[in-house]
Amino acid sequence: AQSAELRQVQDAKKVLEQKLHKAEETVKVREARVAAQSSEVHRIQDEKKALEEKLHKAGETEKASETKVAAQSAELRQVQDAKKVLEQKLHKAEETVKVREARVAAQSSEVHRIQDEKKAL
Repeated sequence: AQSAELRQVQDAKKVLEQKLHKAEETVKVREARVAAQSSEVHRIQDEKKALEEKLHKAGETEKASETKVAAQSAELRQVQDAKKVLEQKLHKAEETVKVREARVAAQSSEVHRIQDEKKAL
């Protein structure tokens, strides 16, 4: 009876050892998967960080471009305003020239009239 009981205990021990071995193998496989997943997580985090840095840099570049465009727009407005002022001055100068040409023509006509009177005398 004790011999049969001993065999049962030994069989039970063998079964438990097999289960333990199988469980240890399962743990090793799962640990390997976790390590691989952890490595993948770190790789993805690094990629995310690189993309965030690129996005930040692009945002800074966009801000700089917007500032440059605003400065160029302001400069364009100044040039347009200066052009308008110069066009007004040109128009005024042209009017002044017309008035002076009319005076010269009138004076020239007066000179000719006086010369004709002088000749008639």
